[in-house]
Amino acid sequence: MTLITFLFRSSRLMILLSILVGIVSGISSAALIALIHKALSLDRTAAASLVTAFIGLALVRFTSGVVAEVLLIYLAQNAILKLRIQLSRRILGTSLRQLEELDSHRLLAALVDDVTSISVALINLPIICINVVVLVSCLIYLGWLSWTVLLAVLYTIACGIVTYQMATNKGLVHFRLAREQWDRLVSHFYGLIEGAKELK
Repeated sequence: MTLITFLFRSSRLMILLSILVGIVSGISSAALIALIHKALSLDRTAAASLVTAFIGLALVRFTSGVVAEVLLIYLAQNAILKLRIQLSRRILGTSLRQLEELDSHRLLAALVDDVTSISVALINLPIICINVVVLVSCLIYLGWLSWTVLLAVLYTIACGIVTYQMATNKGLVHFRLAREQWDRLVSHFYGLIEGAKELK
């Protein structure tokens, strides 16, 4: 079961709502940028007429941002709870032979650390939606102002993505090694606690 599938099965309405609020927040952010740019090109009297629109967009941006944060906190905590319950049920449903073959420290690490990492990914999902909407809106506005500058920005973004991906691929190897070391560390902690009990 993939993470996205699990999310939509467990909290479909909350995810869609948080993504929708994130899109509203992103559009209002881009609209604020466009409004400020327009106000800078007008004289003082004409710019003063845009104050109401600016206040309205600022309120929408602030409100949608707060609502998105509240939804994200609820979504993350709900996902952590459901994932831990599901993992616990699977452990209880596993046969004794399979449990003995599994390392207990790996199960403990999955219940504690992996679930937390997944919840961080969940929190970032609507934030990514907000940032994508802001980026696309700003690129459209930039293309409306100057196609030449838009092409230069797109080329720079493409170079940045390729460079970042190359560095990320190298870093993933070290993350896997760090995960193995963490499993060993949890195993040592587990052994320390059980050993202390046996000694006492």
